Amino acid sequence: MIPRGAAKGLALAALLSSSCAMAQGELVKASYSMEDARSGAQLRSEAAIIVPILMHPCRSSSAMELPAARYVAFKSELMLDRQRMDLAIVEADHAYMMSLVDIACPEPNSPEAIKREELNISIVNSVLDRMERIAVRDGKTNPEKGQ
Repeated sequence: MIPRGAAKGLALAALLSSSCAMAQGELVKASYSMEDARSGAQLRSEAAIIVPILMHPCRSSSAMELPAARYVAFKSELMLDRQRMDLAIVEADHAYMMSLVDIACPEPNSPEAIKREELNISIVNSVLDRMERIAVRDGKTNPEKGQ
């Protein structure tokens, strides 16, 4: 048996050794170094908060469409292949985890589901605000990085 941390490291090493990765539904040919992995840690950590919310298998109301559209627009504006790859990694990790479990969805119009969705919308918008500050995007500058 491979220890949990080692398995994650092996998976990352396999990905890093590949010169191709899926990003935004397209094959992107790019190198992805250990430095890129370290540099992308903040973006991946932020994305790991919102991807499970946005890609949850249970139905949500139309109120979640705006934050979801904002995330899609954010991804389409990314200029750096490594950042697109970082998001593809987070999304693939989430899809894999969801393939291992069965989810019992609550009634979408229940008071608990509505409160949870309101909280999730707030979380997604807050995290996207942070992600927009750290990413290099088309037509946008990254003032914190001087880019």
